[in-house]
Amino acid sequence: MIESSPIAAKKSTGSYLDFSSVLYRLPLPLILLVQAVSSLIALRNTAFQDEALYLLAGRQIFLSWLGKTPYLEPYGLYFSGYPSFYPVIGGGLDSLGGLEAARLFSLLCMLIVTTCVYFMTIQFFDRKSALIAAFLFACEGSVLFLGRIATYDAFCLCLLALVMMLCLRAGKAASAKSCLAVGPLLVLVVAAKYAGLLFVPTVLAILAWWSWKHKGLEEMLVRLGIALFSLLVSGFIAYLNLDKQVLTGLSFTTTNRVSGSEAMPILVIQHIAMMEGIFFGLGFLGLLLCGRQPGPMRPTGLLLFGSALLVPLYHTYKGELVSLDKHLAFSMFFLAPLAGFAIASFVGLWQKRSVRLSRVAALVLCLLTLPLGLQQARNLYGDWPSSTQLTTFLRPRVQLGIGRYLAEDFDVLRYNLKNETDIWQWSSLDYFVYTGKEGHDLSGEAAYKAAIQEGYFDLIELSYGYHTPLAMQIAQNLTASKHYDLIARIPIHNSYGYGYFWVWSKHAGEARIRRYSSLIPSQLIFSYALPYTINSEIVARNRVWASFFARRGELNLSIYDQAPLGKG
Repeated sequence: MIESSPIAAKKSTGSYLDFSSVLYRLPLPLILLVQAVSSLIALRNTAFQDEALYLLAGRQIFLSWLGKTPYLEPYGLYFSGYPSFYPVIGGGLDSLGGLEAARLFSLLCMLIVTTCVYFMTIQFFDRKSALIAAFLFACEGSVLFLGRIATYDAFCLCLLALVMMLCLRAGKAASAKSCLAVGPLLVLVVAAKYAGLLFVPTVLAILAWWSWKHKGLEEMLVRLGIALFSLLVSGFIAYLNLDKQVLTGLSFTTTNRVSGSEAMPILVIQHIAMMEGIFFGLGFLGLLLCGRQPGPMRPTGLLLFGSALLVPLYHTYKGELVSLDKHLAFSMFFLAPLAGFAIASFVGLWQKRSVRLSRVAALVLCLLTLPLGLQQARNLYGDWPSSTQLTTFLRPRVQLGIGRYLAEDFDVLRYNLKNETDIWQWSSLDYFVYTGKEGHDLSGEAAYKAAIQEGYFDLIELSYGYHTPLAMQIAQNLTASKHYDLIARIPIHNSYGYGYFWVWSKHAGEARIRRYSSLIPSQLIFSYALPYTINSEIVARNRVWASFFARRGELNLSIYDQAPLGKG
């Protein structure tokens, strides 16, 4: 009995050391491989309307730079990032390799972010915490989702992660010259997505704290001053060269954003708790443990946890669920180091009492984190139905430069059929202005009704999704007009249930061939769509265009008050 106790202790210690050795040697590339394979295999769907809008806009802007095709749509007024930055990158990749190429760029960005989480956590804590933090981040649902969607978010988060790493490096460097790069990188973060403004104070605070910790107060003031100077100069240069439309877009989509469907704060909090409650709990434990550690770790924990709270506080204050799932990945970027530190600390604590507890903790981490994240990502990726069958059905029925098409799924169809149609041939259910035979300018339901009665559209597609009330009204007008036939009912399904794409076509005997050049003098048509993530800006953007036309004397401002609300 007396001799068996040391043996048992040695076995217990040896088992723990084996676990620690495996964990310590677990390579970062394996975590990145798990993240990439999980995203590529588990998440598959056709283009989301945000992707379709941004990639098509990027193509148009790039072609206009080449002097081939001018673009007329004022993307700067309502895009939530600078139109000539990420959309051009995504549009260029889409031209080379299609949607998957643009999505692979997002995946690459998120893999870079995971790598930054790993090295950032090493700087703050230790390598064991860094491995756990990288694994937690790589398996989180919003992170996996951003790696498979070609929007601003992954690119913005990647730039934010890189500037954070730069600040950690600059804070310890012998020379303060590297601080000059902080300003330009922060400008790029904001240009990629205006919501990046939220984290500019965090980046500067990290630089100040890390410089103070490693170089002292005087050197901290110097390095912070250099970073602020470079930020002001970079911002001023950007202001002089940017399209001033983006100032309106920045206001409508970010600083003075108005939610189209405001949610109760408790509902926003519940959604955040469901998506990332576990990670916020682990992050808070990490914050508490930081306060108990020797050395100045408490400011690091406060900065990380406070930055993680910025997104929840903003969305709760605004009462907005739109884009929340994507923005939570930004919170996870700051929570992951704290969560990794908390788990590593508890594993070390449990080892002193029971090796089994440490093994169970590691097993639970592996068994729960990845499946939970994959399920969340699948749910997010299934929010929109596949458009494959609809596109296949419509492709032989559309013609380049001939015909007019009204589509509820406007962004997706004009993107999918970009080689078979021109942009101007498409009209949406978001907004429509029509000049009837009597010369009156109409908008809203009246415009759609008049256009249908006069057989203006050659094809009409409805899905009774975001625009159900308006779609039902249009369907009634189609039946009453006797100009159109229902030619297809294509089944669809998404995370919310089942439905159909409904397609109407003008009677074969009434089909009219119209060419764009002949339409310009006789009709004023203006139509556009908004992506789901910025649907709250529809009313504001309608009024911007109303003011524009009113100043030109082309349209009465009051008719814009009748415009239907956008996607909710």
